[in-house]
Amino acid sequence: MDDAKKTLRRAVAEKLSLLGAASRDAAASAACRSFVQSPLFAQSSALLCYMATGQEISPEGIMRAAAAAGKILAVPRCVPHTRQLRFFRVDASCSGEDWRRQFVSGAWGILEPDKAWCPPFSAADCAGTQVCVLVPGLAFAADGARLGHGKGYYDSFLASFAGEAASCGCRVLRVGMCFSAQLLPSVPAEAHDIPVQFLLTEQGLSYCSPG
Repeated sequence: MDDAKKTLRRAVAEKLSLLGAASRDAAASAACRSFVQSPLFAQSSALLCYMATGQEISPEGIMRAAAAAGKILAVPRCVPHTRQLRFFRVDASCSGEDWRRQFVSGAWGILEPDKAWCPPFSAADCAGTQVCVLVPGLAFAADGARLGHGKGYYDSFLASFAGEAASCGCRVLRVGMCFSAQLLPSVPAEAHDIPVQFLLTEQGLSYCSPG
């Protein structure tokens, strides 16, 4: 299973390397527009997003829309020496230096919320409501199976957050966000791999149909 995942990660990374900056930007704009116009966005009181790396589709448009709509917005930090994520609330309504100073460079070179500026997020912040988690990945399948980078950060977070959310009546929806080039007929998955319920690409938002 590990060898199959490694081979697939290399193949997808090669496909992504062929996407130019203009194509990436156009795809991100289209995907964000589809999501913002969807019932998922309208019915969610909070959005858990991610700070995109160079190869990931950017959810920035969704983050800006969330701020404009008065929704809670949070992004993750990697907990040092563990494979855990902790989400912190950020303000996407600001720009320029006010936006940048909310973040620091994390262990993997990914921007993370600065704890000096950003308060921690918990499911209790949106008890009794709906939360959407935008989940990045290297590849996704139509049944919701996800191939990550192999570190297990999101699988660990999604498992623990489900219990936290259930305790305060919070409904959690998992949305895999990627370029359409990252959609595959199937993705190898193990018992601990948590699938997403929706897929979001530049082609729109779709519901996953478990096989």
